[in-house]
Amino acid sequence: MISRIRLETGLLDSLKAILPFPPRPSEKFSLQLKSFFSCKEVLFFGSGRAAIFFLLKALPQKKVFIPAYTCVVVKEAVLFAGKQCIELDINPETFSFDSKILEKKIEKDSIVLATHQFGIPCDIHAIKKVCEKNNCLLLEDSAAAFGTRIGTKPAGTFGSASILSFDYTKTLTCARGGAIVFNDISLYEKVLKSVPALKNDSLGSFIKRFFFVSFYNFFASPPVYSIFTLPLLTKNSLFADKGRVSRQLSPEYNKKFSDFQARLGLVQLSRIKRTIEKRKKLALFFHGQLSKIENLWIPKKESLENSVLIRFPIIVPSSDKIFFYEACRAEGLDLGFSFSYSLAEKEKAPNAFFAGEKVLDIPFYSSLSANEMKKIVETVKKASLKSDLNGLVALATNNPKKQRISFLLEEKQNGKTIGAAGIVSRRGLPFFFLAVKPGFQGKGIGSSLVKKFFEEKNPDFIFLSVSNKAAEHIYLKNGFRIIGKKGKSIFMVYEKKKTFASMASVFFVSLFLKK
Repeated sequence: MISRIRLETGLLDSLKAILPFPPRPSEKFSLQLKSFFSCKEVLFFGSGRAAIFFLLKALPQKKVFIPAYTCVVVKEAVLFAGKQCIELDINPETFSFDSKILEKKIEKDSIVLATHQFGIPCDIHAIKKVCEKNNCLLLEDSAAAFGTRIGTKPAGTFGSASILSFDYTKTLTCARGGAIVFNDISLYEKVLKSVPALKNDSLGSFIKRFFFVSFYNFFASPPVYSIFTLPLLTKNSLFADKGRVSRQLSPEYNKKFSDFQARLGLVQLSRIKRTIEKRKKLALFFHGQLSKIENLWIPKKESLENSVLIRFPIIVPSSDKIFFYEACRAEGLDLGFSFSYSLAEKEKAPNAFFAGEKVLDIPFYSSLSANEMKKIVETVKKASLKSDLNGLVALATNNPKKQRISFLLEEKQNGKTIGAAGIVSRRGLPFFFLAVKPGFQGKGIGSSLVKKFFEEKNPDFIFLSVSNKAAEHIYLKNGFRIIGKKGKSIFMVYEKKKTFASMASVFFVSLFLKK
């Protein structure tokens, strides 16, 4: 099983990080970050969300504009800072602000938090113009974009300040933690004065960080991942955050950035150029391979050439993304769930809502082997072909996630499923389903599948429900009889010959229809 995440650090790095060298590691780490970003100052915090919180809390503006498709902790930090959070719809190409929508909705003297989601740069130049025109403060959320460049400048150097995150999944991880990168020295001084004394890392927290960093990649390796780690993730429902805002500050808001975390950052900075180049090559490889798959959306090549992604997002074809996920998992590939939600209602942010429903992440880390990369591509391709079938099953059945398909026929054209028929179990009873893809209906495909079904399956008895007269007449001609109606659905049964089992089943369905 290929795991969805591996860390860019490990046991050797964590062992180096517990040594007392270099002294004053936070100062050295700060200097190196200032050099990397060509910025004026850096402040460290226990988490990225804390960095957002303390930055916003020091500012007088009352309203903060954020993209509706982003991590819920961003909204959480905005609200805890006492600000009004305004979520705007996204540009589906960048997963961040649509600058035209921002221009229409912006209010003067507000804050705009421009997000480089997944490491894909947002339209920062257009966003900056909107901010300047409306006297708004531009901040950047570069939590996912360490190493991404926009033109000749790093992402995070266009606003007055930028947020960094050093969480476990990031390109540069410090076993959690965050920072504010300041391009405005007066803003730095204002925030510095407002930050209270933060708590040192407890021994328990240090031990957790050390062991997670040291041994996570062991638990992410096959077969350990498939035997132990993945079942644990499944049991604890760590597949998708539901976008719920916390009602109280978590301990992460009040923690200091420790020396251990700073040393861990320094160890990785010593090889960051290599890590960045590997991730860039990986992104271009996946683009070159996955762009050949029809109906699968991936980021544009031009947005990847100077980007350093923390995740490689794909928008899956027509079917529910759970179908797609399960198809990949069955082949030994675990996909990640970014944000399976929109922070705004569907009517206000349709693109963000769509992204929440459809985005999955393929495994994306520099330690992927050539064989793993090849398997990821092959598996995603296979799942995308299955997704047409799953979409048809979803069309033909009421609740496919809770139903077991025991017999399945497909009609294909040019390698793609255009029709499907089979048996789905409902309350333990066999129900026939049939679906033909729009554009292929009225060409005899359905009749052919029905004929093939009876020839191959030869059922003793089977139920179905239809909702239109044309379908009703077709099935009556094929030996079905009507046993009742519920709402707009007509329930029918086919019995080769009446048996105790078929009569008992018909009686059971009849009782259901009378409820």
